[in-house]
Amino acid sequence: MPRGRIRSWVDGNEKPDAVRGIEAACEYGWLDATYRDREFMALNTLVANVFSGGSIVTENFVPLFALNHADHRSHVNDALEESRSNRQQCQ
Repeated sequence: MPRGRIRSWVDGNEKPDAVRGIEAACEYGWLDATYRDREFMALNTLVANVFSGGSIVTENFVPLFALNHADHRSHVNDALEESRSNRQQCQ
C-alpha cells in the first residue's frame, strides 16, 4: 500500500473507515446483538430494506432506503431510531 494512503493513520489521529465502522457498530450495540435484541431487529430491518428496494451509494457508502407510501411513518424511520437508541461506550 502506498505510504500516502496510510500517512494520516500512522502520523496523525486518523483511522481507516473500516475501523471507524467497527467502533460505531460496537457503540450502537450491533456487534453483541442476538436474534431477540431490539438492536438486531432494527439493523436487520435496515439491511433488508437496502436489499429489497434501497441501495448503497458507491462514492461514500451511504445507504439509501426505500420508504413505503406512509413515508414519515415508515418502518425504516422506526428502525433508524431504534438502531441509534442504545449508544454505549466501547473499549
